Amino acid sequence: MSKHKITSTIEGDLFSRLLLLEGETIDLHNDGAGTFSSTNTIEVIGGLNIAVIVRGLVGAEWKLKISEGDNDLVSETRTIEMGNRDSFAKTVILGDTNDDAEAAAATGGAKKAGKKGGN
Repeated sequence: MSKHKITSTIEGDLFSRLLLLEGETIDLHNDGAGTFSSTNTIEVIGGLNIAVIVRGLVGAEWKLKISEGDNDLVSETRTIEMGNRDSFAKTVILGDTNDDAEAAAATGGAKKAGKKGGN
């Protein structure tokens, strides 16, 4: 488990927006003119789980940007097609997590053991 500083932005002329990171609702603050954003420190195990639900008029375009520092993790432009709502979900693998290091060590250890056994 490791902590990551994540910046989230949703833009668009929408009735409502719901953002969940790692299953936790993120409070988005109105930055003006239909832009809502937040910066949060999130504990992540493996990958960052992202879920978004927006409501607005059919045909409304909205944008989602999730980043860690200068690294854009998600950059999506979408349109509400029908039913006055749209949703997006994705898991993004983040670099430098303890889980990644442990997995690499376990894999490397298994390869080394396999080489010894094969000689």
